[in-house]
Amino acid sequence: MAADWTKEFVDDTPIEYILTVPAVWSDKAKSDTLWCASQAGFGPMEKIKLITEPEAAAVYTFTELPEYSVRKGEIFITCDAGGGTVDLTTYKVAADAPMLRVNEITEGDGGLCGSVYLNRRFEELVRKKIGKKLDALPKTTSLEAMSEIQRIFNEDIKPDFGTSDDQDKIYSIEIPPSIADDETTGVQDGNLIVTSDELKEVFDAVNRMIFQLIVGQIEKVQEAPGNLEVSAILLVGGFGSSEYLRKEIENHLIEIGEEIKVIQPVNAWSAVTRGAMLRALQGDIVETRIIRACYGITYRTLWDPDVHESIKHRRTAEKNKYGDEFSGKKPVKFPFYRTVTDLKNLVFTTNLLIYTGKGEAPYFKDNDCKVLATLKADLSSISPSEFELVTSASGDFYKVYYDIEMIFEAAISFRLLFKGKAMGEVGVDYGRR
Repeated sequence: MAADWTKEFVDDTPIEYILTVPAVWSDKAKSDTLWCASQAGFGPMEKIKLITEPEAAAVYTFTELPEYSVRKGEIFITCDAGGGTVDLTTYKVAADAPMLRVNEITEGDGGLCGSVYLNRRFEELVRKKIGKKLDALPKTTSLEAMSEIQRIFNEDIKPDFGTSDDQDKIYSIEIPPSIADDETTGVQDGNLIVTSDELKEVFDAVNRMIFQLIVGQIEKVQEAPGNLEVSAILLVGGFGSSEYLRKEIENHLIEIGEEIKVIQPVNAWSAVTRGAMLRALQGDIVETRIIRACYGITYRTLWDPDVHESIKHRRTAEKNKYGDEFSGKKPVKFPFYRTVTDLKNLVFTTNLLIYTGKGEAPYFKDNDCKVLATLKADLSSISPSEFELVTSASGDFYKVYYDIEMIFEAAISFRLLFKGKAMGEVGVDYGRR
């Protein structure tokens, strides 16, 4: 930007960085993304915003495209089919005016079945047809030929496939002239001929995985209380702009007896980017999110023989359950009590545990409870007069009380509270370095 304007202009202009991430990414993956962005010069991690891609796509489609609309109470699935991943999140519309507001009503899902896997399957098809002939060429020529074949597939064949009703349509790809014509392998007049039936096999293997994810979300909605039904599927992303994928999803829904409309907006490939900008201006549209794991800490408590087992004096202080609803307006608070003899040491660390099992979190910490991150609370800026001094026979000590708030948005954030007042961010170490 400094090259287009001036360094002084850039330095004096407030810039807000917004990154989009798949909703199904782990907490560590989201934190690592923020850390990498910060290291790249985007500013402090706490100043960079993360937005989930399904949320961004919904904002763009239902805010900027009047031909598509959802009404209060309706349920829709956002299917963001990108290059590497396919990310699904299901929302119920809480408000459609003056601004869109939604609640996440099931745990999202996703898989590694984006368009890059189409490329791999297409390369397998090409190698099955002319692999030996490509390998017989000089290495550089062979690599350049395969690169050009993939380029044509990405730019011409992939977006075109499914736009025509001609089931006998064929696609021609120019290949090195040194490869002789051969009808058995589809080489004709210096071109590799690929039929629609061959492409259908390439696409269908990946599409089936996407169908499974969609059906899984539909079943979760139907299993939820309240006789809920999905009314629409919002199909976005690079792969989500495929006409063939849209038609196949519609056909599959008919086969399983579901009357659900499939919305494929204009500019489906860029819906996430466009929506991210709108989301940054409008604020968070997701009022509640479904927690995908149990989080907690360990703490010491007085021994109660009617409650505690054997000699296990530690219990997981579970602060949420798998599937609970939370939002940025409903933080989880961890209260802490420490005793110190020296107020020069007011930096405390605590391990945040995660339990991803489907059932209730264990009463005691066990092998299924993993350390997700280390939280660091720094109270060294607080005046010593704020802490209670206790005199005892064994020596003087100070009582230190504070809280750590855990806030659920696109990424988890933490806030340090002392006597109910915010004291800044909490240091979080996911062990990335």
